Amino acid sequence: MKYVDAQPDAHDIYRSLYEHAKIGESHTLLVDLVLRLFFEVEALRAAIADPSCPEGVRRRYRAAYEAAAVDRHCSVGLTNGDAELLKRFFPGSGGTFQPYLAMLERLGATPQQLEAIRARLDKVSSYT
Repeated sequence: MKYVDAQPDAHDIYRSLYEHAKIGESHTLLVDLVLRLFFEVEALRAAIADPSCPEGVRRRYRAAYEAAAVDRHCSVGLTNGDAELLKRFFPGSGGTFQPYLAMLERLGATPQQLEAIRARLDKVSSYT
């Protein structure tokens, strides 16, 4: 599908992602990455757009964004900056919920909170 005069809508994009995921395992991994990124971006947008979000939070987000941009272009070490940033989204083995639990841990969740969240994720994933 080519978009010359019109921008694709969410349905068009989802359909394209779905088709790419069917191509093979490497495409499935990339589609998963794209969807996780949209999940993260939307959560951050919603939090920062909230009128009760203090300016200090916006300032910290801008600083973190700048640091991530610098990290992305830093190739010091065994891997390049892109690979290092990807590790933040895919921290390793640990099951389906590991990326979410790793981020919640970075955000300060206690071990008890992480266990409660894991239980909640197990419960809702059983609905499908």
